[in-house]
Amino acid sequence: MLFRRAAASNDYQCAGCRINGQLVTDNRDVGIPEDPCLKCRCKGGRITCSKQACPVLHCPQTSITPVPGECCKQCIGSRFLIEPPKGGCLLGFQVHPAGKTTCTVSGRTYEDGESWELGPCKTCVCQRGQVRCAMQMCPQKNVACPTNYRMVQRPGECCPRCVESDGVCTVFGDPHYRTFDGKFYSFQGACKYQLAADCVDRSFSIRVTNDARGTKTSSWTKTVCIKVGDLKINLGQKMRVKVNGRKVTAPYELEGRATINKTEDSLLVETYIGVKVLWNGNSLLEVSAPASYKGRLCGLCGNFNLAARDDFTTRRGRLVMDADKFGTSWRVGGKKACARPDEQLQCQHQASHKSIENLQRCGPLQTVFSACHRKLSFMNYLQSCILDMCECPTRRCHCESFAAYAHECKRLGVQLPDWRASTGCPSAWTEHKRQALPRSRPPPPRLH
Repeated sequence: MLFRRAAASNDYQCAGCRINGQLVTDNRDVGIPEDPCLKCRCKGGRITCSKQACPVLHCPQTSITPVPGECCKQCIGSRFLIEPPKGGCLLGFQVHPAGKTTCTVSGRTYEDGESWELGPCKTCVCQRGQVRCAMQMCPQKNVACPTNYRMVQRPGECCPRCVESDGVCTVFGDPHYRTFDGKFYSFQGACKYQLAADCVDRSFSIRVTNDARGTKTSSWTKTVCIKVGDLKINLGQKMRVKVNGRKVTAPYELEGRATINKTEDSLLVETYIGVKVLWNGNSLLEVSAPASYKGRLCGLCGNFNLAARDDFTTRRGRLVMDADKFGTSWRVGGKKACARPDEQLQCQHQASHKSIENLQRCGPLQTVFSACHRKLSFMNYLQSCILDMCECPTRRCHCESFAAYAHECKRLGVQLPDWRASTGCPSAWTEHKRQALPRSRPPPPRLH
C-alpha cells in the first residue's frame, strides 16, 4: 500500500493516489481485500478510510456464518424474531428489560449486578455496563498456624489456610510407641493387639501382631491388619500385601475405597475415610487419622483427644500408669496369637562392654541427625535404640530407631544428609531386593 499515515488523524498522504496498485479518485471508493468492511477514498490529495459497522444478528451463534466478499456475517437457515418488551432491547439472542445495562465478557453477557469468578482469587461484577474486578489478597507466607494446625493449599481455593493436623501414631523397633497425643513409651508384648480403632462408630480398626523373633524379652511388629467396613488389608514382612485374602503387588487401587502405593522406602495405604497407614516392611509403622476422629479412638495409640496424660486408658476404661498393664489390656486373638506363653519384663541393661558397644552403635543419632535436633529431641530415640540392641537378633536393630527419627524429621520439614550411607543401614526395599536375589551355589568338590 503506497501511502503513509498523517500525524494525529485517520488520513493518509497519497503517493500518486494509488492503493495496492489501484487508482484512487475523488468519486471512487476502493476496498482492501484483507478487510472487506474497510473503504477508502482520495479527497484533496489525502486518503480517508472508514469502516462499516455490522448489525447485531438475532440468531443462535451456530447459525451465524461469513459471506465471501461481504463485510458482515449473516444468519443462515430459518430465522424468527423475538419481540422485546416495550422499552426493552434485544442484544444478541437475549431480551433485556428497560432500565438495566449489561456487560459482555469473552462472548458471554452478564446482567447488571451479576458477579462471576475469574480463577480462585479474582471476582468480577457488572455495574451499569462496566466490569469491575477485585483480587483477593492472601496472608503473608510466614504466618504461623496455631498448635495442632498446619498450612494447606487446597485445589480451587485462592489462599492457603490453617487446618487441623491429622493425628499421627508411630511404632518402631522393639516396639516403641508415640501415641496420637505424643506420649512416648515402650511395650515388648509378643501377641496380637489393637493398635488403633474407631471406638464410637466402628468405622475402622488396625491390629498388629508382634513377634518375639526367638528372644526372651523382646518383640517386633510382624504384621499389620487394616479393616475398613468389609475391606481387609494385610501388610507383612518384606512388603507382602493381601487384600481380602488375595496377594497383590503395589501399586494397587480399589476404586473409591483404598490405594496402596510405594514410597521411597515404604508402603502407603490410603483409605477413603482418610485413615492412612505407612509400613516399611520390617518394624516401622505409622498411622494417621483425620481431625474428625478426635476423641473417638482407642488402642495402643491412645484416644487422640490432644491430652497425653490419659493415653494409658485400658480397654475397660481404667487409667493406669504402667505401660505393660496398659498394653496387655489391648491384647486380642487369645493366647494362640502370642509368640511367648507369658508377658515378661523388659531386658535389663548390664553395665558391661556390651552396653558401651550398643551406645556406640546408637551414637549417630547425636551426630548424623544433628540438623533435626532443634525441632525433635533425639533422647527418646537414643534410649529406644540402646534398648533394642540389648537382645538384638539381627545386629541391625539400631537402624529401626534411625529410620523412625529420620521419618519424623522429614515430616517436620527437616532436610537430612544421606543417613543410610553414613550409618550402613539399608532401606527395607533394598534389603528385600537383596534377599530376593538367587544365591550362587558353591562349586562342586574336586575329585582326586
